[in-house]
Amino acid sequence: MEMLSEALVPSVDAASGLYSFNLPLGDGAVPFIHLHDFGRYVGWIFSNPKESAGMDLGISTAHVSGQEIAAAFTEVVGKHAVYNDIPALAWSSIAFQGLPEGHGTKVGYTTGQDPAALNQTYAENFGNWWNLYRASAGNSGLIKRDYQQLNRMLPSRVRSMSEWMKKTGYDGKRVQLLKRESDLK
Repeated sequence: MEMLSEALVPSVDAASGLYSFNLPLGDGAVPFIHLHDFGRYVGWIFSNPKESAGMDLGISTAHVSGQEIAAAFTEVVGKHAVYNDIPALAWSSIAFQGLPEGHGTKVGYTTGQDPAALNQTYAENFGNWWNLYRASAGNSGLIKRDYQQLNRMLPSRVRSMSEWMKKTGYDGKRVQLLKRESDLK
């Protein structure tokens, strides 16, 4: 969910104040996870080795559609927001504009010893990522989660986009979350 403050941050129209969540999601849904709860699930696994041994645990806060993101933002933040379904290539062009070859940059370009061995671009990689989410609406598509089990494991977990926005004070502004090369200096 915290990626809504970085890679998935909404754009805002300066004249109207309208916030737009421009995502290549169609009618699908992202199984978002609140990072704080992610750590708590790890703690649960280590605290419950008999139950967690061999478990294939898929975690998520909720499956959230683009429309639900915009509605939660409008409700919680009090600023009007809309969801716009955009092509994955358009999203990648914006999201990866800072890379050496933009969205055409090959994944692994900073670590690959042989550039010819790198096969997939950021646009291709994230296009596949978005396709999974497009096919996961309502927790009935390709990516499914057992929310009853997750509620049992962490009864106090965040359970919705609105709850997460309230808890974190989300306001749609860009916040650096991921480590950058500049952090090494």
